[in-house]
Amino acid sequence: MSQGSADGPARVQPMVASQPGHLSPDDQTPAMLIHLSPLLAFVLPALGNLLGPLAAWLIYRDRSAALDEQGKEALNFQISMWIYSTLGLLILLGLAGLGFLGGFAGAAAGSDVLAGFGIFSGVGLLFLLMLGGCSCTSSRSFS
Repeated sequence: MSQGSADGPARVQPMVASQPGHLSPDDQTPAMLIHLSPLLAFVLPALGNLLGPLAAWLIYRDRSAALDEQGKEALNFQISMWIYSTLGLLILLGLAGLGFLGGFAGAAAGSDVLAGFGIFSGVGLLFLLMLGGCSCTSSRSFS
């Protein structure tokens, strides 16, 4: 982007519409639609957040390199989030299930302490899931 010379400071070249990553005024609305398309998840739970960006990217990818790039980014992000949330849910349910199973085993063995600990740990994990979901809606940054 910048060219330096021995006799002067480096000059920054302005971006032109043909460069990927730069959105022309005609591409701004389709790019916005691509990034808002995961809201289809409110209509089609569990798959709408993937189908929305996929359909938008397939529609707009041939229009410009910038829209192709934006579509790939939106789809890649949604695929990653779907994988992470699915794995997190499986881990959470597995841990909560182990807690409940431990509680039932403790109750079967006649130990009130083990039964209470196991059942409350399973309920506690589910509570932490809900607490984490609610805290994400606040404007705090966790990074």
